[in-house]
Amino acid sequence: LRRAVDTTQDDHAIKAFRLTSLGKALSTRFELKQYSQDLRNAMIAFEKASDEMAGNPTTRLEAAMLLTNLCLKHRAQYDITGATLAMKASERVIDLLPQVVWLGRGVDQRYRDLQQLGSTANAIAALAIESGEIERALEWLEQGRNIVWGQTHQLRTPIDDLRDQYPGVAEDLERVSSALDIASISTGIIRKSEDPEYPKFTTDDEARSHRALALEYNKLVEKIRTLEGFQDFLRP
Repeated sequence: LRRAVDTTQDDHAIKAFRLTSLGKALSTRFELKQYSQDLRNAMIAFEKASDEMAGNPTTRLEAAMLLTNLCLKHRAQYDITGATLAMKASERVIDLLPQVVWLGRGVDQRYRDLQQLGSTANAIAALAIESGEIERALEWLEQGRNIVWGQTHQLRTPIDDLRDQYPGVAEDLERVSSALDIASISTGIIRKSEDPEYPKFTTDDEARSHRALALEYNKLVEKIRTLEGFQDFLRP
């Protein structure tokens, strides 16, 4: 797993997935052997995975949640640096939740997400309280409650409202989001064909393609937030 991570370029869509896999393996070995270095390295792997801009938002969210859970479970074993890392991971969880929940999720899947969303919001609020960040804890509880209740009582999502008023922009966002999801599934997915008439893509080409998709996604979200009525689009 380390070799897989080391030989995968930054900005490659699959890097977040491989870092998350490494973090899971390290955290499992820590549970078995209690090597403190494994715990620290697992945290580092999850942090890097959650920071990978070209990664699938779902994978990045999973990494941030795993990091937060590690910090909560082993809070007696990490110092102030670890606590700061946990707060950063919790902030990332809150930022990514709306993107993962509301963009490209069917109604059935959104309802299945509810239990996990509620427990996650409670856990990170508890972490903020332990860190003395009382106002932050209240803010995160409120944001988590907003997402959970929004899921429960509204079939419509922000992307539905965007599609009604700006169908072209909504179509672009869904296209790029789907492309990011596909790119994170397989490193070779952008190779259109094995036919020799098609150009061969190198790992460098793939990394550039994934980074371009991630940048396009972020630019589209920022553009949408300049539209009237969508200033808080996909924000917690």
